[in-house]
Amino acid sequence: MAWQGNRTRPVRKVVTFTEQEWRYVRDSQVTENRQRVKAGLETVGWTRFARSRIMTGRSVTLLAPPGLDDVTIQLARIGGNVNQIAHTVNIRRRAEYAEIIETQRLLREAVGLLSLMRDTVSAGLPDPGRLS
Repeated sequence: MAWQGNRTRPVRKVVTFTEQEWRYVRDSQVTENRQRVKAGLETVGWTRFARSRIMTGRSVTLLAPPGLDDVTIQLARIGGNVNQIAHTVNIRRRAEYAEIIETQRLLREAVGLLSLMRDTVSAGLPDPGRLS
């Protein structure tokens, strides 16, 4: 058992596929990795992909909404504005009413952007009742 060594996962299994099965598995991994790249996540190798599929018993589809970069820029701008207000309030140790109102407006704007992104992604998902 030299292979085991100090591994955290000492059990190793070998699996075999027909050519057709392997094409399906390979294509599924390629598709998942494309989705991961679009979503700004790291790609996964064969072992991690296979372990995830076996342990969860389902596939995961990652959808990056169109305009994700634009939303990220807008959220960064909003976050910067909120931080500037917080910095000023912390220095003075009190908040003006106008600063509270502006912070609430900025946070509502951020929530609106995230809701729009969620709705855009949800619109592209299949009906859960129709999955088999």
